[in-house]
Amino acid sequence: MWFAASILYERVGTDEALTDELWQESIVLLDALDAEEAADKARDIGSSRSVAYDAVEGGRVRWEFRRVAGVDDILNAMFAHGTEVFSRFISPDLATALMRHGTDQ
Repeated sequence: MWFAASILYERVGTDEALTDELWQESIVLLDALDAEEAADKARDIGSSRSVAYDAVEGGRVRWEFRRVAGVDDILNAMFAHGTEVFSRFISPDLATALMRHGTDQ
């Protein structure tokens, strides 16, 4: 079966200029027998994708895996251009925030 997992990472900086809290949500596609196996695979991916680098502004930045926020099965296993792999209902506040940072102007 196919699953979509939401993986959360938190930005942790050593530079005092990075005072704002920033999180990343990554949605990954997983092939697993059930939701429990998909969650295990998502945790493995999350842990393996934690990264650290030197920021352009100076200081060191780390993106640390925090948790798997959710796992959802994908009912349509026929993938083609435009196939929806993830959908959720969101609050007006989150929609406003996403609109400010989106790419579709």
